[in-house]
Amino acid sequence: MFVKFKFYTIDNNLNQRKNFNYVNIITICSLIFYQGGSIMKETDKTQQKRIAVRIRTLNLERDLPGILKIERESFKPPLTKEDFIFLLDSNFRCPYHHYPSGMVAYYEDELVGFIIYNIHKTYINILIIAVGIRWRHNGIGSQIIEGLIAKLNKSKKRLKFIKLNVRESDLAAQLFFRHCGFRAISIIPNFFNDTPEDAYLMVYSPK
Repeated sequence: MFVKFKFYTIDNNLNQRKNFNYVNIITICSLIFYQGGSIMKETDKTQQKRIAVRIRTLNLERDLPGILKIERESFKPPLTKEDFIFLLDSNFRCPYHHYPSGMVAYYEDELVGFIIYNIHKTYINILIIAVGIRWRHNGIGSQIIEGLIAKLNKSKKRLKFIKLNVRESDLAAQLFFRHCGFRAISIIPNFFNDTPEDAYLMVYSPK
């Protein structure tokens, strides 16, 4: 997210949200940092096994029930159905957030992980990534990131990098993204509204 828009004034759970405006847009796109935990709920700490999953583009109508299930077991407070519908509105465009999109991971017929991101003019910004509790530590998070990197590579250099902000206290997420080829390039002081901690700006760019 952009630090100069760090004014998260909307009620945390957004259940009372009405009459969206530009402030609401920035807020809901940044809400992941309100959720009291890691942006990444799958650290791949154990790599002894790797379950092969199918990765495809998120279909809101088809995938939303599975996404909400994982969201509820991963984050508190969780985003609601209305939040995801608004966040992934295909008609949503503004100067700072372009083309909201996502991908899902399926094992057989079960949705086991998802990622939400924005595609900007020259980069991809990760908002949320999560894997279902009973499916964690099976390489699913890594495969989701690999799918996102493949999208970056297919852009024929139009998209130059992938970025996200990680809490300084979230060592598991830092290690996971480092394992996936990201590196921390700067510290954003006092980035989060719910705690005084800083954020690491982590970036993946093709070699």
